[in-house]
Amino acid sequence: MHISNKHKNIINKKYSNNYDAGERLVAVVIIIVSLPLLLILLTITAIVFRTNPIFSQTRTVNGEKEFTFFKIRSMKKEAPNLPTSEFVDTKIYINEWGNFLRKSSLDELLNLICVIRGDMKFIGPRPIMVNEIAFANLRKKNGISCKPGITGLAQINGRDLIVISRKLACERYYKMYKKNINIRLFILHKTVISVIKKSGISH
Repeated sequence: MHISNKHKNIINKKYSNNYDAGERLVAVVIIIVSLPLLLILLTITAIVFRTNPIFSQTRTVNGEKEFTFFKIRSMKKEAPNLPTSEFVDTKIYINEWGNFLRKSSLDELLNLICVIRGDMKFIGPRPIMVNEIAFANLRKKNGISCKPGITGLAQINGRDLIVISRKLACERYYKMYKKNINIRLFILHKTVISVIKKSGISH
């Protein structure tokens, strides 16, 4: 039986919409279940940093579409608007509590808000700051334009420690096979292991 390209596109769009709706529902459930923990983390963070415990920032994937990114604050309010890899000394801005949040990945819990809003997915390339123009252009050149994710193939292959060429290779691979359920399950499984081991985190 031959299926026209038009019908294939309709099927793919329907599948994508259903998958997105499913992810949003899962994100809502996780937020509800983790609400007591979330409230405790936000309260402690507000006391430690003496400012709004919710960190928000404009981010993008490749410079084309921007969105508001949320996470639990893990650095002082005075921290420069730069990737931590470009900090002269991260200890000036990240204290013990911030380190705990980052190494446990608990600061990423509020990423679920981005999933619910439809700006992010569970799996995809990590969003970057809008001032990371060079990397955004590299992504654009490599055709990386899908929605950003909380985790991804690059995240489980080195996270902060992975070099840019390797990161792009991982993102290209996921772009090709992102509809493969086995790839998705593998990434989620490895993400849990990485979080437990606190591996690949430099700051």
